[in-house]
Amino acid sequence: MTVADRQNICQSVDMRKLGSFISILGVVALLAGLFTNFVVVPRAKRLPSDLNTNITYDGTLALALNPEAVTTLDLPNLFLRDIPITVDRTVTVEEVDGGKALVRSQAAVLDPNGNPVNGTDSWYSVDRKTMQAIDNFTDTNPDPQDRTGLVTGFPIGTEKIDYTGWNGEAEVTTQLEYVGEEDREGNDVYHFTAVNPAAKIVNPDPNALPPALPKTQLLALASVLGLPAETATQLAGALELAPDPVPITYTFASTNNYYVDPGTGILIDYDTSESRTAGIEIAGGFQPLADVWQLSFE
Repeated sequence: MTVADRQNICQSVDMRKLGSFISILGVVALLAGLFTNFVVVPRAKRLPSDLNTNITYDGTLALALNPEAVTTLDLPNLFLRDIPITVDRTVTVEEVDGGKALVRSQAAVLDPNGNPVNGTDSWYSVDRKTMQAIDNFTDTNPDPQDRTGLVTGFPIGTEKIDYTGWNGEAEVTTQLEYVGEEDREGNDVYHFTAVNPAAKIVNPDPNALPPALPKTQLLALASVLGLPAETATQLAGALELAPDPVPITYTFASTNNYYVDPGTGILIDYDTSESRTAGIEIAGGFQPLADVWQLSFE
């Protein structure tokens, strides 16, 4: 994408409003809801108590639902496409207690001009060596959620084995499969992959993913989504019995590759392809309506 293309996008989209469309990007764009990577001191035996590091990523949001267009039925602008973004992330250790650490991950999403449009602020209680999630151990933690598996990076002394990671979108565990040992631009790394099949998002961001839509709006939107005739007929029948407004369900799916320095657990390289799909639940099943988020990040 050229500089001119970026400027055109900035002129056509109010970047201040963009934050409502990508408010969850700070977490999922980097590691697809699994865990946040950070840089540790090489050869350290455990996560340093004074960790304070900044990491910057560049990427493109290929598709994002425009909630404002949904509300106003501005159908030609229902989706935003091909938006260049930068994520500026700071990771710090806020507190330690022996082998336990409270890790804070802050991310600011920036437009092509470097203006902040939104961000996230996440807290994790972890084992300082294994990086596994542990029970909250401090009153300092403002977000003491129960999590399982790797939530803040790979272990110091990563092994050639499969690991259990955490899918924060569906709030379930996921397998981090060991693929093999590779050379990544002169670095001897372990390659892991994780495939998350479509699963219901537990707590979708209401600013980015509307939790419900009036029947009239949903029918109007469905008319421009290019649904197969059979699906459109099923939708019309289901809406007759549905409450008004109609609850919307969202699913998340991703494929991720991680290239890890085995000694430190540092993530040397990473790529992901992820999507979110909107739909409604009919007779206990999920009827997809449209993709509302597509992101490829490397």
